[in-house]
Amino acid sequence: MAYALRLRSSGKTWKDVLSAIADHLPGDVRVRVEAPEKGSKLQRAPLVLVFRERLSTRGVELLEGEGTLTLRIPSFPSAEDLSLGLQLAQLSAAALGTASLETLDGPRAPSELHGEAMGEALARAQTADNEALNTSILEGQTMELPGCMRPFFLGPRLYETLRTAGTAQAGLWEKVAAQFLHVQWVHLQGFHPSTVMGMKRGKAEFTACTWQPDRAQVLAPVDVVLVKAAAEPLRLPWAALPKVAGDRFAWLDERQVLLHAVPGAEWASVVERAELSLGTRSQLPQ
Repeated sequence: MAYALRLRSSGKTWKDVLSAIADHLPGDVRVRVEAPEKGSKLQRAPLVLVFRERLSTRGVELLEGEGTLTLRIPSFPSAEDLSLGLQLAQLSAAALGTASLETLDGPRAPSELHGEAMGEALARAQTADNEALNTSILEGQTMELPGCMRPFFLGPRLYETLRTAGTAQAGLWEKVAAQFLHVQWVHLQGFHPSTVMGMKRGKAEFTACTWQPDRAQVLAPVDVVLVKAAAEPLRLPWAALPKVAGDRFAWLDERQVLLHAVPGAEWASVVERAELSLGTRSQLPQ
């Protein structure tokens, strides 16, 4: 959706504004400063991310420019993100003494942000989300949307799953936003995020994460999964993970994975399947 609203800063920063309006925001609001990752191709200044715990897909992005403060509601927001964005805009305008905000559809008074015209503008932005998604899928691409807790990957496989799931009452946009929300907060359901490690062997560089027994995990896509074994971890290629994990494996989105916990007493069978996949064991015992 990526709908932006811009205010004149009057010499203030977002830190100043947020301090002035903090008492008027919901108690579950969290604030985080984000800068582009080292080596990232993104050329932008750090932004402030404001989101609601358990309720946000991405939240609201706050950026600063020459004499302006910009508030951006990113694509596929939750209903709570939409409400938070409009509330932040109104409160910020009041704190800055601003009578008008610049939007993609022209200037608006703060009092108009919850009106019919604004609702129509947001609906058009949602339509643009769907059009961009459909174009991406037709081209066989996978979209990566930044989230408040982790990225959300949406490609042809997940698109088809969401398109055909549920009832006719739920449109594609709503289904995507709901899955986006689920991905952000799945760790609160007992799945532990695995750390992605940059590794090097000789001249080869690769990414890896660990898989161990008695632990439900969220895995981001990596080159190699290090399977805990008696001597040293087995280096299992990412593509082999679904077969080795069996019924403990589930897709979280287009690329990220859930691994349900394998009890320690059953872990030897995981190691055996990993060895078979790697060709270090000729066959599984009968």
